[in-house]
Amino acid sequence: LRDGQEEFHTPGSGSDADCVYSLLGREMAADMIRVQGEANDVTVTGFACAPRAARGNRSMQIFFVNGRPVRSAILQKAAEDAFAPYMMQHRFPMVILRIDLPPEMVDVNIHPRKTEVRFTDSPAVCGAVQDALTAALMAEEHIIDAGAKDRDWQEATRHAFAAVPEPVPEPGRSTALLLGRLPKRRLFS
Repeated sequence: LRDGQEEFHTPGSGSDADCVYSLLGREMAADMIRVQGEANDVTVTGFACAPRAARGNRSMQIFFVNGRPVRSAILQKAAEDAFAPYMMQHRFPMVILRIDLPPEMVDVNIHPRKTEVRFTDSPAVCGAVQDALTAALMAEEHIIDAGAKDRDWQEATRHAFAAVPEPVPEPGRSTALLLGRLPKRRLFS
C-alpha cells in the first residue's frame, strides 16, 4: 500500500514463480527461465529471461545477496557475460537472482544504505552466477549458440547456396543481356 492505494498484490502462495508473474505480468513471466546452481559455497537461484526478451537497459537486473537487494556491477557483468553468446550487442538480460553465500564472503558496509556490496572472492561469485545462468540457457531447447567458436560461417554459406546455379552467359551474349537491360534513369531533370 502507498497513500492508501494498493500498488502491488501477490497471491501469497510463497511461490517465487507466482511472485514473478505478479511483478512482471503474464507475457514477461512466460519468457522467464528458472535458474538454479551452486559452486564454491555460492548458491544461485531465481529467474532469467529468454534471450529474445532482452531489454535495452539494465533496469530489470535485480539481485539479492543473502536476502538483501543490492546493486553490483560485478553481478551485472557476470549475467551479461553468460548471455553474450545468445544476444545481440547492446541488449541486456532481465534477471531476478538470489545469491546466497557465507557472510564472510561479502562486505555490505561499503555504502550507507547497504545497497552495494563487495565480495572477498569475486571470481568465485561471478563464476557461480555465470555457470547457473549458462546451464539454464543451455537447458532451453530453443536457444541457439550464435557465438559458437568452431562455426565456419563461410562454409555454411557455401553449403546454403550450393543448390543455386550460377548464371553463365551464353557465347556471344554479354552479362548485361543476361541480367536484362536496366532502364536508364536521369538523376536530375
